[in-house]
Amino acid sequence: MRKQFVIALAALLCFVVLNLRVAGQSEQGGSVSADSEPSAAAMTTPTQLVGPLPPPATKIETFAARKGMVIIKNYTKVGDISGDDGSSIEISAVQMSDANGTEKARGLLLQVRQIRRGERSAISYIDEDEIDPLISGCETLAKIQPTTSHLTGVDGSYRTRGDLEIVNSDYNGTRTAGVRSTQILYPGGQIVWSTAFLRLGRLDELQHHLAAGKKMLDELKAPPAAAEK
Repeated sequence: MRKQFVIALAALLCFVVLNLRVAGQSEQGGSVSADSEPSAAAMTTPTQLVGPLPPPATKIETFAARKGMVIIKNYTKVGDISGDDGSSIEISAVQMSDANGTEKARGLLLQVRQIRRGERSAISYIDEDEIDPLISGCETLAKIQPTTSHLTGVDGSYRTRGDLEIVNSDYNGTRTAGVRSTQILYPGGQIVWSTAFLRLGRLDELQHHLAAGKKMLDELKAPPAAAEK
């Protein structure tokens, strides 16, 4: 059974990547996109964003990009997930603040490391107010199955502000979840992306780590006396 899944997963990779988009929002509201991943040979040539760089998409990144002030980044690893294709996903809770701690931005950092077709990684930030919708989105994606209508195929996807995309796709009856991070590197404007693949049933592992990260962030907001209890 395990061998059959691995064979199906390998074939599925070529299909699923067509459903995972690489996008960077422009200041005018346009986008730069690719419908599939480049060949292994093309991996050595970075993809370059042409035109003005878009502003940071998340509140955390916007805070971190502020100039003329000391920015302090506090973070704690929440957990990690080993992908079924040799990839990995690391989830961390993060808080950005000024030196006095009077202004803060909180959320999660997801680093996706990909092994197949060249080793690389990309980072996506999840704002604090996006965590619950993302958990709910994962729960909904995990339940998507073909209907009894004439349209027998079905895929589903969820994307955050910072271009973390979760996909549920099907190949020969095997449903697989893809977790893709797309990142624009400042100030050069290079676009990097990395994808991890999991059995669909393992999306609950991602939900668990997201919920644990949210709980950790909530504890940061508790008054000192309440935190000690």
